[in-house]
Amino acid sequence: MIEITHIELQKALNALIPQIKKPDYIVAIPRGGLWLAQYLAYKFDIQKSKMLLAQCEDDLPECSNILICDDIYDTGKQHKAFGRHKFATLFARDRGLKFPKNLIYGTLISSDEYLWFPWDFGN
Repeated sequence: MIEITHIELQKALNALIPQIKKPDYIVAIPRGGLWLAQYLAYKFDIQKSKMLLAQCEDDLPECSNILICDDIYDTGKQHKAFGRHKFATLFARDRGLKFPKNLIYGTLISSDEYLWFPWDFGN
């Protein structure tokens, strides 16, 4: 297990934020995307009514400028559930495969170890 520190989170955010154009909606994938979505909502001054929780693309409003947030891009399963929308993660696991064009991430990691985030209470 790799414990992610607040300093590592800040480094990932510093790399991620310049890649993001202000979205109309920010969508968090529960639970890992909650922290990132909240942070970006403050950063881009997104109204609370434009912040959503979703499990798949069917849960989203009709809009093309939606940013999906998760803590890590790993297997691509979550990404596939949201297809065409911009997908932002703090970390992306390098599995030697080409990343989707709509994926943006802060930090690339090569380890297969579980990442423990500060919000992973009791895990």
